[in-house]
Amino acid sequence: SAEEILGRTFTTFCPAEDIAAGKPERLLRAAAEEGRVVDEGWQLRKNGSLFWCNVIITALRDPGGRLVGYAKVTRDLTEHRLAELERNKLSAQMLQGQKLQAIGQLSAGIAHEINNPVGYILSNLNTLGEYCVDLRRLLRVATTAAEAQEQRQDPADALREFKRVARDVNAEHLLADLGDVVADCKLGGEKIRDIVRSLREFSHVDEGALRPTDLNKCLEDALRICWNELKYKAEVRKDYARDLPLVPAYPQRLGQVFINLLVNAGQAIEKRGKVLLSTRVEDGSVVVRVRDTGRGIAPENLSKLFEPFFTTKDVGTGTGLGLHVAYKIVTAHRGKIEISSVVGQGTEFVVRIPLDGPRGRTPA
Repeated sequence: SAEEILGRTFTTFCPAEDIAAGKPERLLRAAAEEGRVVDEGWQLRKNGSLFWCNVIITALRDPGGRLVGYAKVTRDLTEHRLAELERNKLSAQMLQGQKLQAIGQLSAGIAHEINNPVGYILSNLNTLGEYCVDLRRLLRVATTAAEAQEQRQDPADALREFKRVARDVNAEHLLADLGDVVADCKLGGEKIRDIVRSLREFSHVDEGALRPTDLNKCLEDALRICWNELKYKAEVRKDYARDLPLVPAYPQRLGQVFINLLVNAGQAIEKRGKVLLSTRVEDGSVVVRVRDTGRGIAPENLSKLFEPFFTTKDVGTGTGLGLHVAYKIVTAHRGKIEISSVVGQGTEFVVRIPLDGPRGRTPA
């Protein structure tokens, strides 16, 4: 009531943490300097509970321009705020669900991509085991020759035995091949590491923090996860801009966009075709293009592609959420996603992400 409010200070309605941070003083100072200030945040009811509100503070001045006080209008937006938080929660759950669905659909291909290097690593390790046996034989004979030399005995027999064993194990080839076997194992291990790293970065729950993001790497990680979907039917050509600037973004979410676009490109190619990937900086945005030479999309379907649950795929091969989620992610970055397609010639998706990020500024 008016009686309860009269005589109380402005900070009566402010949470302790806002008072400690000096927020009430900053709002009054801004109102005095600018004439009016608008803010949203949590404030206190008289029973101590919090409510979300919109606050408008206006500086009051006399005819001479002297500051005489402030007028404050508070609107309770708690229900609106709680509904917004619930929508955000449901949206996050949908994004995570679609992400896990994509991993499920790609899991067999990912397992195949990991199994290939595991196969030749194990084969090479067997070869290394055999080489170790042969090298131990050589080492024993060489040690015998060295001991004979130290004891001033004739090492001729030991040297002849060394040459015989060297021929027997094909030592020259063994030593030449040893480096290649190790290099192949290292290459296979690095491939597995890169796949697992890309999968881990993509799959875990988004931390919700803006990060300076390399879209070339983001696109390459997505390609690594989708590779088994493309390699048997598409020649992938890359035209990435060098020194592409980092953009403030949510890298996991953009990775989800690129995986959806790459999977769609692979599914659009029926027998054999091309997928062309490019990155550029254009008009204040990083632009990523994903183009395929697949069957294309009918003109009457283009305007519906980003609608939830709309799909042109056969039953069981798509849910109609992939492009809808991609659209939501890109627009949340203040970006644009565009599509052009010609039936029988292919489709191109263009993703534009502003250089200054979703909030119009670089994060600290």
